[in-house]
Amino acid sequence: MSSLGLKITPAAQQYLEDWRQKTAGACVLALGLKKTGCSGFAYDLKTLDKIPEGYTSAVLEGSHTLYLENQYWDLLAHLEIDLEVGSLGLKKLVFHNPKEAARCGCGESFSVKRG
Repeated sequence: MSSLGLKITPAAQQYLEDWRQKTAGACVLALGLKKTGCSGFAYDLKTLDKIPEGYTSAVLEGSHTLYLENQYWDLLAHLEIDLEVGSLGLKKLVFHNPKEAARCGCGESFSVKRG
């Protein structure tokens, strides 16, 4: 768990590390939010070739580092990222955020609790 309460399960950490290693030139993982969908926000996780400006590192268990977009730091605090494996073996990252107020019907975007 990081200093802001960010938690990534071991399965999700391994999935993210495998993804980063398979992406040519990628050296860092960055997480932010993007305004989209019918509810307001969606998680924006990407691999990058350098540490992005406007992001701060969150060191996780096992010395893994995830860079978080500064402007959404408060909305990403206490986020938990897990890995879900479907019945056909399809892997999907799942985000559990205590600051979510609601999700849209398809589950891709969410609104947040303010205050």
